Amino acid sequence: LFVSRMRDESPHSIRYGIIRTLGSTGGVITAAGLIFAASMGGLLFSSIGIVIQGGFVIGVGILLDTFVVR
Repeated sequence: LFVSRMRDESPHSIRYGIIRTLGSTGGVITAAGLIFAASMGGLLFSSIGIVIQGGFVIGVGILLDTFVVR
């Protein structure tokens, strides 16, 4: 979604395309990150240790990517 939208906006200029793309797709990407992190949080209630660890690591990684990287 992000890359496709950026290609649509890039004929103007790279900087302008990135700013418009972040403005139009930021909410969708944030919502998707929160939903995916919440689904990984569900794995924390498992009785299998490796599943709990995987859910925690992936969930925290997605939250970092959603709020810090983007």
